[in-house]
Amino acid sequence: MAAANISHRLMSHSSDYGVSDLFQDPVLILDIEGRVRHLNRSARRCFGDLHPDQPFAQRVENPNQLQELLRRFSSCAEPSFGTLETKTKDGTSRFKVTGARLSTIPAIAIGLRFSPVPPSEFTILSHQIKALHAEIHQHRIARRRLEEALETNQTLYRELQHRVKNHLQIVMAMFGIARRKTKTERERDLIDLFERRIGAVAEVQHLMYAVSSMVGVPAVDLVNAIAKNFRELTGSKATIKIEAISDEFLNEYASPIALILNELLSNAVKYGIGVDSAAIELSVRREQEIFEVVVQDHGPGFAKNPADIRGSGLDLVRGLCRQIGAILTLETRGGARATIRFKQSSGKRVN
Repeated sequence: MAAANISHRLMSHSSDYGVSDLFQDPVLILDIEGRVRHLNRSARRCFGDLHPDQPFAQRVENPNQLQELLRRFSSCAEPSFGTLETKTKDGTSRFKVTGARLSTIPAIAIGLRFSPVPPSEFTILSHQIKALHAEIHQHRIARRRLEEALETNQTLYRELQHRVKNHLQIVMAMFGIARRKTKTERERDLIDLFERRIGAVAEVQHLMYAVSSMVGVPAVDLVNAIAKNFRELTGSKATIKIEAISDEFLNEYASPIALILNELLSNAVKYGIGVDSAAIELSVRREQEIFEVVVQDHGPGFAKNPADIRGSGLDLVRGLCRQIGAILTLETRGGARATIRFKQSSGKRVN
């Protein structure tokens, strides 16, 4: 039924507002002060426990807006329009309101028809944008917290490596004191051996502190550091030719590899051509996921089957290779050649 018929139909039945039940939309009859005089069945379903003589202003979000609509509707018997947000059983809803003055005797009565206003595409989009902004804001907060936590962890990690490095330097200083107090060559050799091993680990700790990565150290840096440390501690003038990639050794592999290199360099100098004239080649390569580390001297090579060779140095190398899951190959090829091959796997070790 057309909105324009509100005035005619209801005014012609001013003593019986039951005709309002013909409307499917909620219809209210209010007095000029906004009290309910009548409501149809649709209004009862929409507004719940609303009853005659109750002020309808209690059901609207903005009572002043209701009063303004009543003032405008009461001034004319022809329908006019407005919008109003009201509290329904399902929450707050926005309605298009068609209203007109129905009678003036014995008092002004105003008829209001409420047509639900469906949310526009723009309104839906606006809500979606607001939700997206809120989600982005939460992500930014979470990211900032993660960055702060990462920065804290990096600081703690570097501090830990720095302290371990300092403690190892103290241990090496103690070895130096013990060497000065030794009386036999055998004791000095034993102290030198352990000093080189501790020195190799100390170089790894220094690299872990110096590089920005918390995961590993560049292979080329580790190899150069071990070679330099070996020459300084042994006083060797051996030529060590280095060819190494920049790929990283993971931290859990770095110390075992450093100790392996230290032992293989010691063997190359000791059993190669001689401490002052040895020529040693040290290389680190990678083919797909397999790392290959080779230490080659140009001496007489192994005197017997390499698999039968025993000694504290090579036994340590074999044990460390088992620890990182590496394969050790000893052979005579233009001198003694030691090759280790392994695949890095974070957190996984072979016992």
